[in-house]
Amino acid sequence: MLEFGTPQVAQAVAAAGRGIAVVSDDPRFGLQRLDIIGKRGDLSIRLYAAWDREHHAAVAIEALARRLSDYCVSRHGPQVAPPRPRTTARSCR
Repeated sequence: MLEFGTPQVAQAVAAAGRGIAVVSDDPRFGLQRLDIIGKRGDLSIRLYAAWDREHHAAVAIEALARRLSDYCVSRHGPQVAPPRPRTTARSCR
């Protein structure tokens, strides 16, 4: 097993027929994306964005994070969409 500093190098080595590359990057060099399925289901990673609400650019940072999320969903499909916020049940009287 070898570890590389960039996903591009790992994929280049795999494309040269020297093994497989497990990366969290889009496929390059004619490689095909494959899911990794373990005993607990699909292997996945979750990305988070966090910033100080008091930051002078907080609104712009939030907009950028939302645009990045939308891009990921449009590129990789609805399975990568952030989970919807839980709603609390309200009782009617």
